[in-house]
Amino acid sequence: MKKSISSVYLFTFLGAVTILISNCSKENAEPLETPLSIDTKYYCDPVTGHIGNDGSKTAPWSTLAEVIASGKKVEAGDTIVLLSGYHGTPQIKTKNTDFVVIIAGNGASPLLGRMQFNNASHWILSGVEVNPALGNVPGNAPIVSIVGSDHIVVQNCNIASTNEMTTTWTRDDLRNNTKINDGISSRNSKDCVFENNRIRNVKNGVSMFSNADNNKLSGCLIEYITGDGVRMLSDGGIMEYCTIQNFLKVYENDEWHYDFVQSWSVGADGKVGTGVVKDLQIRGNYFLTHKEDNQSYKTAAVQGVGFFDGMFENLLIENNIIVSNHWHGISVYGAINCNIVNNTVVKRDNSDNMRPWIGVFDHKNGTPPTGNFIRNNICPNLSGSSSGRVAENNILVTTDQYTTYFRNPAAFDFHLKASSPAIDKGTATMAPSIDFDRQKRTAPYDVGADEL
Repeated sequence: MKKSISSVYLFTFLGAVTILISNCSKENAEPLETPLSIDTKYYCDPVTGHIGNDGSKTAPWSTLAEVIASGKKVEAGDTIVLLSGYHGTPQIKTKNTDFVVIIAGNGASPLLGRMQFNNASHWILSGVEVNPALGNVPGNAPIVSIVGSDHIVVQNCNIASTNEMTTTWTRDDLRNNTKINDGISSRNSKDCVFENNRIRNVKNGVSMFSNADNNKLSGCLIEYITGDGVRMLSDGGIMEYCTIQNFLKVYENDEWHYDFVQSWSVGADGKVGTGVVKDLQIRGNYFLTHKEDNQSYKTAAVQGVGFFDGMFENLLIENNIIVSNHWHGISVYGAINCNIVNNTVVKRDNSDNMRPWIGVFDHKNGTPPTGNFIRNNICPNLSGSSSGRVAENNILVTTDQYTTYFRNPAAFDFHLKASSPAIDKGTATMAPSIDFDRQKRTAPYDVGADEL
């Protein structure tokens, strides 16, 4: 029997420690044929530990970085418990046959300057703060970097390029202090999971680059971004139940565009727009340009799901709430057999005349979209090619109608109100069985991300 990622690392955690994994689907997790036992717990204490110790609770090792660099042997099923203090910038290059867990000790506050997995396999990092500024680590490399690896899990971590920003920062300060490319970067790495992390004060939140297939991003909060929230450039990627909010406009003259989620293809010739990205799923996410009107360097013009250089095949975009003032609410250029279903795309405010749309468009080489469905969405506008798509049961709603449709639009709560005209106006054809809140939909289905 093939072991699923979720089943393996869920069992590992249950055997090692008690930890909340809110986004794992127990119904979908395959049981292990052979239970994974927890063989040994090792401890790392930067304050009192020594690399010459045996790693026990009473004689802990020193920092995680020193343990990894020294080649201390750990085996599948082992747990490395990190105690409070600075653990350096570990570079893990070991392939395990099953998971080794690196986890914060009970009540401990371990800190890493950066974390790198290079040609590694079956590692879990949980409950740790990773912050180059707090570790006084120079350079612009990704904060958590995963290269040429597989089955890497980063969970419940606090990932940031710098401490909380101050109101006295200038645009130059923002550029210089958040210029680290990515909170998490995955390259040529398969079957990785990033869940329940808070990622903040970065240029790009999470980047799943080419050949980072079947990576999953779930339940993360990504905020205070000077670039893109998420980049999904590989096949089989999943992004679900995340919140992306509070973009920072670091270029005064709009020389940079911002995206909640962006993708583009790269062909065998290495050129953008000459390849195909397949089987992406984007569901149940909440995207808001900025929460507070008085936020410094805010921008209301953030592209929603912006897939501009296809081809894109078999995309599923469902149950998302997108709040922005940009034209591109959901835009797919070069769409083949894509389903855009039960999303709520709304304009944040009336500070400009841009109205976000949902649409599929020709590829930039002129190839028209084919076999696409746009159903059960609420948005201000449908755009793009009228051929190559079926558009049904969508409702176009303008800002002056929001109080008629939604519970509390002034507070950016776009759940349906009890008297909403969107109730029972959807079709069950290809619609998700659950809604934005993962509650079961009941027939007749409602239009938009929320099922009242």
